[in-house]
Amino acid sequence: MTNATRTVLITDLDDTLWDWLNIWYSSFYPMFQEILRITGVPEDELISVIKSIHEKVGTSEYTFVLEDIESTYGRASDVDTVTKKYDAAIHAFRRGRKNAQQLFPDVWDTLQHIKGRGAKIVGYTESMAFATIQRIKAFGLDGVFDVLYSPKDHDHPDGLNLERARSLDSSKYTLQHTVHHNTPPGELKPNPDILMSIIRDLGARKDDCVYVGDKLVKDVTMAIDAGVLDAWAKYGSKIHSLEYGFLKRVTHWTPKAVDDEAKTKVANNGQAAVSEADVQVTITLDSSFGDLLNHVRFERFNAKHRSEEGGTEA
Repeated sequence: MTNATRTVLITDLDDTLWDWLNIWYSSFYPMFQEILRITGVPEDELISVIKSIHEKVGTSEYTFVLEDIESTYGRASDVDTVTKKYDAAIHAFRRGRKNAQQLFPDVWDTLQHIKGRGAKIVGYTESMAFATIQRIKAFGLDGVFDVLYSPKDHDHPDGLNLERARSLDSSKYTLQHTVHHNTPPGELKPNPDILMSIIRDLGARKDDCVYVGDKLVKDVTMAIDAGVLDAWAKYGSKIHSLEYGFLKRVTHWTPKAVDDEAKTKVANNGQAAVSEADVQVTITLDSSFGDLLNHVRFERFNAKHRSEEGGTEA
């Protein structure tokens, strides 16, 4: 058992704090079935169209996939027309998301404990801003996280009036209490430089931090390379599930990225590929996020200026 004291938790979000794959599949697949019914397009053809759209925008959580499907077939793709035509599909998506959207066991209590100790809580994800913010707000975590780092949102269809397309008040689409920063365009895990830049932004040192994530070759390797205490959310890995199989068919990932994920190998920041067998984990969270408290004691965070890590001592 590790016996460490830390003042900063930096954590991955998807499949670490919540079951991203289940949320995505439970909302997207029912919508997909309704699209098949409404359009009459053959399944393989629709899969190909959707995958092309996702690859174009760089995410499998594209808000305007229905508009782009209509545009692909040369049909009217304005929001009002699409909303009316695909009403059943939209409702299937929202119903599935609502039913599946929940935190992993112990996450809420663990975050509240860490927050109560006065430690900083930072989220770092590769998921784009819109979907990430939606989940954080749905889970009541706006303000539980001190800071969130994510890629900016995807582009929108040409000519779209975004304000008109959104049915809720603008405050519903932004974080009110958590500070939100965008990660550099195109930068993906594992990138220890990004992790270190987050730590510098906080005014922290790497020895103040623990990093938690579910991917050995992305999250854990990144923390190790940055010299940050690593914790592997072992309970979050689901790459051999039925849901993952469907995701691979429509994902924005390239065929090589899908293959690398299946082989549990990834090029580490431009270096040689690293496999799961190469990763020497410090802390393993076997059953739940709450296992972290068996290994790490959290205390109040005080910002520092670090000469040894790019700053100057206070």
